Amino acid sequence: MEPANSIIKAFGGTKAVSDLTGVHSSQVWKWTQPKERGGTDGLIPMKRSVVLLREAKRLNIEITPNDFFPDDEAEEELKAAAQ
Repeated sequence: MEPANSIIKAFGGTKAVSDLTGVHSSQVWKWTQPKERGGTDGLIPMKRSVVLLREAKRLNIEITPNDFFPDDEAEEELKAAAQ
């Protein structure tokens, strides 16, 4: 699920993000899963987003704070699924 999938991919995958954030790779994987499957609906927790933004700057990975939020279309899908 987006935006987590794109961000994780930009860093080189689940293991790389796990190493950078200090969380187990299974937690990183949950960011890509829907809530009904124990995930976060593609949202990365704020505490980890801050770390990833800092690391993106250090590693010259082009990610901005806006990349951590779903686009309008994805947001509408989330709202519809919640109803």
